[in-house]
Amino acid sequence: MTSGGTQVRMTRLPPAFDLLAACAGGRPATVRFLFEREGLGVAGAPISGGISHGAEPISEDIVSALGRSMVARLRGFPVGSGSVPMTAVGQIPFGPVGTARLQAPTRLVRRTAPGETWLQDVFPSSDDGADDLPPFEPVRPALGGPSAPFATTQVRADPPADAYGRSVSTAVERIRAGALEKVVLARTMQVAADRTLDPVRLAARLRAVDPQAYTFIAPVTAAREAHPVLPLLVGASPELLVSRRGRSVRSTPLAGSAPRSGDPEEDRANA
Repeated sequence: MTSGGTQVRMTRLPPAFDLLAACAGGRPATVRFLFEREGLGVAGAPISGGISHGAEPISEDIVSALGRSMVARLRGFPVGSGSVPMTAVGQIPFGPVGTARLQAPTRLVRRTAPGETWLQDVFPSSDDGADDLPPFEPVRPALGGPSAPFATTQVRADPPADAYGRSVSTAVERIRAGALEKVVLARTMQVAADRTLDPVRLAARLRAVDPQAYTFIAPVTAAREAHPVLPLLVGASPELLVSRRGRSVRSTPLAGSAPRSGDPEEDRANA
């Protein structure tokens, strides 16, 4: 498939291909991405090159226009017989600072149904070495051996537990007084690591803990210029903010709560 000096190659992969293998390896500054739940999703590395559209500052209208531009660009590529439409990935910052970006990266793997695994390669039409693209690196068994846990002095809660507890009590009092209807409180656990944290290994462990969570790796685009090694956001969430397939829109919001202890008195104290 070719369009505007760019060609796209779609290759069907074995159904057992692990999406994590599509974002393993590469230089430390290589942008990787992953979005997967129970084996379905997209993944790839590197994200440099390919087809890219960016926009800033961030606003609802600008982000909508960005999406329309990318869709129009991808529709310019004819879909080959037995192939699948092209896929783009992107990141949109929560605040107005930073750049919203959508990209059809140089290499991407997508699986939207069991057994339907496709490799998407994007490269210049003048590139005669397209067949020499490097293969995916295998994900090592168990992704390495166990490592020592972080020491207590390496982990710091922000705010500390007692301050966070006071914030919860204040929020409950204001809700009972009618000043608020809902409050979402959170705190950060900061870790001073004494080792290199591999994003693929971390994602693999998160996925193993809860395969039904949405495991992700995404570049932090707002920090692109400030760091020699591009920061990555790695996580696994039980929530899906919103998804759309055809005319069907789905949202899976979940609210956290204190775990049940089996002791009624302790449960009342936690509440």
